[in-house]
Amino acid sequence: MQISNDFLKTMIRGTCKPYEGNQVVCLSEDVPIKDDPEILVEVDREDNNVLLRHIILDDEENPLYVEHFIDRDFLNVLERTNRVIILFVNERGEVLKRIAVTLTSEDVQTLRREMRLGIE
Repeated sequence: MQISNDFLKTMIRGTCKPYEGNQVVCLSEDVPIKDDPEILVEVDREDNNVLLRHIILDDEENPLYVEHFIDRDFLNVLERTNRVIILFVNERGEVLKRIAVTLTSEDVQTLRREMRLGIE
C-alpha cells in the first residue's frame, strides 16, 4: 500500500492524522517493535477538538504515543468497525508498519460523549 503524495504534503514529520475510513497515517519511522503490542486508548479534548490517543506498549521503558484529532465522519466509521488501523509511513508514503487497535464499546461511547453526540 502506498499513501498518496497529495496527502503526505499536508503532514508534518512526527504527526498522525486520519486518512481513509478508519485508517490513521503517522509520518514517522519510529515504529512499534512488536507486531501485536498491548495498546491503551485515551480520549482528550483540546478546545473544541477531540483527540484520540493510542499508547502502544511495545517497549516497557519507552511506549509509543500516537495522537490524532477525529471528526464526526471518522467517529461514524469507528462506530461500525470498532477498529483504528494505524499506518506508519516514511516520507515516500511507503507503509513501514500496520497496527490494528480494537476499540471497546466504552471507548466509542466516550468518543461520542466528547463529540457531544451522546447523552451525558
